Amino acid sequence: MSVGRFLQQAAAGNAGGATYVDDVFSTYLYEGNGTSDSSTNQIQNGLDLSGEGGLVWIKKRSGGTTGKSHSLYDTERGQYSRLKSDVGDAENVNTTGVATIVFNSDGFTVQKDSELLNYNGRPYVSWSFRKQPGFFDIVTYTGDGVAGRTVSHNLGSVPGMIAVKRRDASSSAWQVYHRANTANPETDYLALNGTAATTDSIDRWNDTAPTSTEFTLGNNSNVNANGGTYVAYLFAHDAQDFGTDSDESIIKCGSFTTDGSGFSTSDIDLGFEPQWLMIKRSEGGISDWLIYDAIRDMTSDYESTQKISANTNAFETGSGQVALKSNGFGYIGSTNSTYIYVAIRRPHKPASKFAATDLFAIDTRNSTGDGQEPGFRSGFPVDMNIFRTNITQSNAARVSSRLTGTKYLESSSDNSELTGSTTLFDYMNGWLASGGTSADAYSWMFRRAPGFFDVVTYTGT
Repeated sequence: MSVGRFLQQAAAGNAGGATYVDDVFSTYLYEGNGTSDSSTNQIQNGLDLSGEGGLVWIKKRSGGTTGKSHSLYDTERGQYSRLKSDVGDAENVNTTGVATIVFNSDGFTVQKDSELLNYNGRPYVSWSFRKQPGFFDIVTYTGDGVAGRTVSHNLGSVPGMIAVKRRDASSSAWQVYHRANTANPETDYLALNGTAATTDSIDRWNDTAPTSTEFTLGNNSNVNANGGTYVAYLFAHDAQDFGTDSDESIIKCGSFTTDGSGFSTSDIDLGFEPQWLMIKRSEGGISDWLIYDAIRDMTSDYESTQKISANTNAFETGSGQVALKSNGFGYIGSTNSTYIYVAIRRPHKPASKFAATDLFAIDTRNSTGDGQEPGFRSGFPVDMNIFRTNITQSNAARVSSRLTGTKYLESSSDNSELTGSTTLFDYMNGWLASGGTSADAYSWMFRRAPGFFDVVTYTGT
């Protein structure tokens, strides 16, 4: 039994308890409503953030004339304190007496009307990471300026990536350790709020690799100034402690290279299909820290996947760089370069853990067409649907899926797939990015879950 699994069982008080990625990570899209009413601003993503602790990362996707910075809140620093991943600013503390964000037992609540978090009509994406041995941990500490200083953590496994931010000083860059950054990653670092490739320096990690219980610091002020205050986010790598039999990994941190055409030299084999990716060019030139997720149109083809840069305040943009595979992903980037990544497994909680209404739904078309509400409502993220434009007429049934994006097949035809610009799945409660009402337009909607339903794409040999 791994240290992480032992800590999981001790925390749960149940030696037979299983933890799924669904319990510790969530991508959740929401539309701002411009109010401070906590009863209407609850994001119920199913994660126990108030009891277990964790990080909530929010970014406005579009709307207005300019982008806005990322907002990071965690349970260690508290609900009043915000950090930005795209700049080296000091921590911003809300002193109004009203918490900006509240951590709940089933998600979080946004309590502030602002362009950053909750502007009326603006679309936002949130990524929530719950503290869990073998997945994610948060540590705060005060620096002492002494090289070789160690900081304890409760990740229960050797970290795959560590992101450190000084909280009390401006112009203090985020410092990142990544296990696959170079052949000797403990000698190098990257800056999360920058684009530069890897840099060699002993004063970040003291040229000492992290362990399953601690990580080591140099004496650089970005990680260990005497009296400076810091937060560290730790991401695990390949701790096989999850799933029904507690033998599956849900997060991996690795690297890959691209060829002379920019394609990954081979598909990146994770052993699972990812739902969230962070990718950075570490050698060969500068690049952004790009974030992709399966709720925002990450598909099995190199289509217009939506990406957000962690190091800029820009809106999300389309990019045909990622293709999901049943056991990993493919990537198109700069030529002859090395990239690092963090990959999180797609949801794998079995159907027996869900109510039937959370797995299958039928609806008629009913949408305002404002771009924020889907044409068909399901109450859950839809992975596949069968759609009839009018059940009283002899029109073809269309079959589409989250994995194939805007493409669809007609069940009554042997034609190859077609493309429909409104066949979109970036909603938490349905699909179809088109307005209109019709009692004769039907959609049968399915959610992927072991023991109920699955979608797989493949290329024939």
